[in-house]
Amino acid sequence: MMIQHLRIENMAIMDAVAVDFAPGWTAITGETGAGKSLLLEAISHVFGAKLSPKALLKAGTTRGSIELTLAVETSAPNWSAIAALLYEQGVEIDPTDDSLVLRREWTESTSRFRIQGVLVSREAMAQLRPWVIEAHQQHELLSLLTESTQRRWLDAFGDEGFRLLKSQVAQAYGAWQLAEKAHAEFMAQQATLAQQRLQDELAWEALDAAQLLDPDEDDKLSTLAKQLDARESLLHQSQRLLRCLDNDSTSPEEGLPGALHRLQNAAGIAEKLSRLSASNAEDANGPRQWANTLELLVEQCRALTHAIDSFSDDLTNAPQSLDTVMERLNTLDGLKRRFGQSLPELIATYDTLGERLSAMNDPVAHADQLQQAVTIAKTTFLTHATALHDARQAMATEKAQTITPLLQALHLPDCQFGIVLQDAPPSVDGIDRVQFTFQANPGQPSRPLADVASGGELARVMLVLKVLSADRLGASTLLFDEMDTGMSGPTLQQVAQHLAQLGQQRQVLCITHQPLIAARAPHHLHVQKGLTQSGELAVWVQALTEGNVASEARVAVLAKLTGGVQMGALGTDEATGEAAPAFATTFAEQLLAQL
Repeated sequence: MMIQHLRIENMAIMDAVAVDFAPGWTAITGETGAGKSLLLEAISHVFGAKLSPKALLKAGTTRGSIELTLAVETSAPNWSAIAALLYEQGVEIDPTDDSLVLRREWTESTSRFRIQGVLVSREAMAQLRPWVIEAHQQHELLSLLTESTQRRWLDAFGDEGFRLLKSQVAQAYGAWQLAEKAHAEFMAQQATLAQQRLQDELAWEALDAAQLLDPDEDDKLSTLAKQLDARESLLHQSQRLLRCLDNDSTSPEEGLPGALHRLQNAAGIAEKLSRLSASNAEDANGPRQWANTLELLVEQCRALTHAIDSFSDDLTNAPQSLDTVMERLNTLDGLKRRFGQSLPELIATYDTLGERLSAMNDPVAHADQLQQAVTIAKTTFLTHATALHDARQAMATEKAQTITPLLQALHLPDCQFGIVLQDAPPSVDGIDRVQFTFQANPGQPSRPLADVASGGELARVMLVLKVLSADRLGASTLLFDEMDTGMSGPTLQQVAQHLAQLGQQRQVLCITHQPLIAARAPHHLHVQKGLTQSGELAVWVQALTEGNVASEARVAVLAKLTGGVQMGALGTDEATGEAAPAFATTFAEQLLAQL
């Protein structure tokens, strides 16, 4: 997504600056302090770069903003990822939209980000940055000194097969670490697991001994206990009644004789009385009737006694006694108190404990399984990592041979560039430590780039790396801030060629003080500052190549860069008001004539 337009309001010395950017390579020139670098900083700030809101606000203002318009390229390889990020942030892209507007607003205490007018997070802007811009500034040059950055640059040269290898290594390393973690956690937990296993076994044995099958057993037993308690009372009373009817003992301990025994005695007496009165017809009917009635009562009493006796036997021979039921209820109540659970919960706990104990049956065997998984995962990682190492080694040799002559052409005629692989602890990136080496002069040993390279040499290395990887860079716009400082003559010619090559594949915004670089750029912006009629400081940006790449204004700017005078009004020395030296103007015209 190429940058089309930048608008800045109330930032540092800028009150309202608007800039249009063209595709390809654009040179940005201007006097020191005019605000050239502020343009690139503003672009970075849109993507979440940290700023001090109070310090960055233009004096006398309370609110600032930066707005960046990007060209939407739905055919770009990374557009699907960009669209997914925008969707997550609630930003809807109309299919007819050909641009994307990013905005950052800030006050002395707050800062907000928007895409298409929708508030988004700083993190979202930061995620978007690698797809839009890549800055070639001092901090990036310093990052080139780190081994992680050097490995990233080497890997950037890899093809699809190499990227697949990297993915396999990362996945294998993750699987290995997970296996190691599982094994370590299992071993660390063994003491705790042993204690837990003992507790589980005791609990399971207690529940198993109770034979818990019916979740409603305690309710059923409570009901049965009430019935059995009533049965005891029935048995007791029926036995008392039986003794009243059929107690033939006359001892004081056994109580009075029973009713049956007494009726039998009475019937015997009545029978004797009936025989004695048989001789007297008038008196015989009474005693006989009495004897018959008593015999009938004896038979009825016997039948009643038998029925009561059978009733008592039935109660006595019931399948469960109250004692048995109460004992079972006490067992269940004890388990419920011990575990603090209801009977259905106890049954579930019993099943859970059984499953857990089955899983813990053989901790030694399980530890062996986990260790075997670690070994397999590590072997898989090392297999992929070794293949990645071999691919890196071949690529390092090839790219070192390619980079060296390109650096030599940048006024480093005797330099040698190398890429060395050393063993590194296993990581998601494999088993390699990548180190760039540099030899500036013949007869000197190659040493790590971080130890020997100057700022100018680092800038050249970075430029060459970007040129070689231009077709693989994710960012659509490259930002260069005075990367040609300290270079001259043939070196600048080579730098210009490299920038032109980059400009054919990416949008390149390059701040420069070198007339040769500025003249070779197809597009040229010039930043100026000065006082307005009201005496206020203002900054403005002039497009010098609009309609004419060799305009009079552009010739004057290049002449001032060549002659080294301070720019005032275009074409005059700020100190003397005189025109730039004739040789400078002629040189500028010659530079432009070569386009």
